[in-house]
Amino acid sequence: MTVEATAFTGKKLVPAVVAQLLVDLQHNLHHHTAHTKTRGEVAGSTKKPWRQKGTGRARVGTKRTPLWRGGGRVFGPTSERNFHHKINQGMISRALNTLLVDKATAGEVLILDQPYTGTAQTKNSLQFLQGTLDPKSNLLVISGAEPALTQAVRNLPYIVIRQVDQINLLDVARARHIILLPQALPQLIDRLK
Repeated sequence: MTVEATAFTGKKLVPAVVAQLLVDLQHNLHHHTAHTKTRGEVAGSTKKPWRQKGTGRARVGTKRTPLWRGGGRVFGPTSERNFHHKINQGMISRALNTLLVDKATAGEVLILDQPYTGTAQTKNSLQFLQGTLDPKSNLLVISGAEPALTQAVRNLPYIVIRQVDQINLLDVARARHIILLPQALPQLIDRLK
């Protein structure tokens, strides 16, 4: 059964702002790992390789110079680079409400009639969710801890299971179908308020 868009009554945001928030959240997931050593970090002596004048060769102060093989790197990537974008939490809840309204209008927010009472077998969970699943991506929203259902769907790559307080904007944006268990809808509406 689909959820009406009027169930979500919070303030909406402009689609461009929602798109920017999604980009910012993806930036915040990025951890910079590439790191090159500067001339101060590479191993090697600080002894002057030869005297300054009289040899006919170019002057050089250390073997760690970037001009030499094995020396430091100039302007290379460092792990101190920060990709974090500051995000206003009030904007997050408004963007979440906007996405849910848009998906409910498109008929992509579904609510189940009864709670899950089956065992922790994938076969049972697929029978329970039959007719509501999209073959590509689904967000299954539960009201509290559901160990049997969580264990039953954890090895299905096209189902992401989250509790109401764990839902984030990226999960909602990625999912083609949002499936709510019966007690999850009132909790979700309370969270959006």
